[in-house]
Amino acid sequence: MNLKQIVSLIILIPVGIILIAFIIANRTSVALSLNPFDTTDSNLVYHAPLFVWLFLALAIGIIIGGITVWFSQHRFRKALKDTQTELQGLKMDMSKKSNLTTTELTIADHS
Repeated sequence: MNLKQIVSLIILIPVGIILIAFIIANRTSVALSLNPFDTTDSNLVYHAPLFVWLFLALAIGIIIGGITVWFSQHRFRKALKDTQTELQGLKMDMSKKSNLTTTELTIADHS
């Protein structure tokens, strides 16, 4: 085992134990009402353990955060693509000039 795996285990084992304890402590069923005006409306009330709602909120937050970061980094990805295109064009120009210079030198040597 390398150091990265050992550090991962040192971190993940306690986090796993804490999550299991959290799940056991919060397994009572709670209601999520999506109708703020009539909380007794059975069509818009969902029952699940508290940890399910918390993990669902965490997952939704992670997804929304990832999407937000992805969109906010668009300008950097565009700049990288433009720079790579420019670099590729400069490499092509350099290779053409290099071949031209080599041909000119070869002709000059034979004269």
